[in-house]
Amino acid sequence: MAKYTVDQERAIIGILVEMTHNGATKKGLSTADLIQKCRDHETGSKKTFRKNTYSDGSLRSKALRLSYEALENGIPAVYPPKPEKPKKPSAKQVRAAARAEMWGSFNKPTKKSAALVKKIDEAKEKLATIREGQRKAAATRNKAS
Repeated sequence: MAKYTVDQERAIIGILVEMTHNGATKKGLSTADLIQKCRDHETGSKKTFRKNTYSDGSLRSKALRLSYEALENGIPAVYPPKPEKPKKPSAKQVRAAARAEMWGSFNKPTKKSAALVKKIDEAKEKLATIREGQRKAAATRNKAS
């Protein structure tokens, strides 16, 4: 566990105050920006918070505790929110897109023979029967629970 000196704590509080405006974190800033500002902070010619000594988690937790203490003492040092992660599509959506691409990659005949039309109709009927059975099974499961 890294030990923090009073000067390092002062630097973290200074960064938090710099990031605060009207009792809230400046728009668009997050904990990632806080960590980057801490990493960029220098005392003289050397970095104050080297990555091999102070982990990101250690800096975040220390900044959060110092933010609480600073606010308790009337210093406007608000801890920033977590960065927003972009929403990624669900696995179900990814599979559906991949299947749609797969079906689109096959050639479809423009002229269909009577035998092919018959097979297509049989397949549609079979899939309708399967889907109806799945719907009934889901309804039964939901009713049972």
